[in-house]
Parts: sequence; structure tokens; C-alpha cells
Amino acid sequence: NLSNADLTEASLYYSTLPEADMSGATLDDTELKNANISNVDFTDSTFSQMKFDESFTEVKNMERVTFEECILSDVEISHLSFKGANFIRTKLVDVELPNVSFENTLIRNVNIEKTNLSGSDFTNSNLDNTEILSSNLSDASFNNAAIVNTVLKHCDLINTEIEDTVFQESFLQDIDLSNSSVENIH
Repeated sequence: NLSNADLTEASLYYSTLPEADMSGATLDDTELKNANISNVDFTDSTFSQMKFDESFTEVKNMERVTFEECILSDVEISHLSFKGANFIRTKLVDVELPNVSFENTLIRNVNIEKTNLSGSDFTNSNLDNTEILSSNLSDASFNNAAIVNTVLKHCDLINTEIEDTVFQESFLQDIDLSNSSVENIH
């Protein structure tokens, strides 16, 4: 049981931690490369200054986690919940995140590039000072979201729900909104 553990600068390289309870843990500059973290519960954990690889694909729960100054690159995660999470000064590049829940999530100062977020749910989320480039957001939901100081360029938002959403000082360029439901934009 690693619940509430402080794993700052720990090296868990090639560790075997399947089904561990790491809820509430602090992972600051922690090395998880090639670790077996399948079905690990990271609820309420904090990740800082970390880079995630393919070992991060089979975690159990990521609700209410905080990612600060992290890099997710070449990672494939689907049907996972990041409900209530915080993504701060984090980069997502070439990531597969289809059908993921980002409900009630804060996404601030984040760079998202060449990422598949199709079918993902951003309901009641806050995207602030974020850049989303060349990404797939088809079939996603941004209902009741706040999109502030955010740039979306070269993105597919085909069949996306954008209802009762606040767009403030945001920039959209080369966006495909075909068959999308766009209502009550403020």
C-alpha cells in the first residue's frame, strides 16, 4: 500500500506494482519508465515534472489527479476517467486518449498537439490559456465548459457537442465543425 506516499525523486524503473493503491501519492520527478503499474489506483495523486511512456496505459483510476509540468508523449489510454483532475503547464504530444472523461477538469497552460481526444468528455471543464494543435476532438463534448484564452488550430471537431459553453478571448483556425451541435455560446 503506497497510499499517500511521498515518492519524490524515487526510481521505480522496471518496478512491478500491479493493483497497488497509490491514491494520494506525491510523485515529483519520479521515474516510472517501464514500470508495471497496471490497475494502479492514482486517485488524488500529484504528478510533477514527470515524463510518461507506454507503461502508463493500463492504470485503474486517475480521478482528481494533478499533472504539473509533465509530458505525456506516445501514450495510449482509452476509457479512463480524469474527472476533477488538474493539468497545469503540461504537454500532450502524439497521445491517444479516445473516450476519456475530463469532466470538471482544469486544463491550464497546456500544450496539446497531434493528440486523439475523439469521444472525450470535457463537460464542465475549464480550458485556460491552452493550445490545441492538429488534434482530433470529433464526437467530444464541451457542454457547459469555459474555453478562455485558448487556441484551437487545425483540429477536427466533427459531430462535437458545444452547448452552453463560454468562449472568451479564444482563437479558432482551420476547425472542422461538421455535424456539430453548437448552441448558447457566450
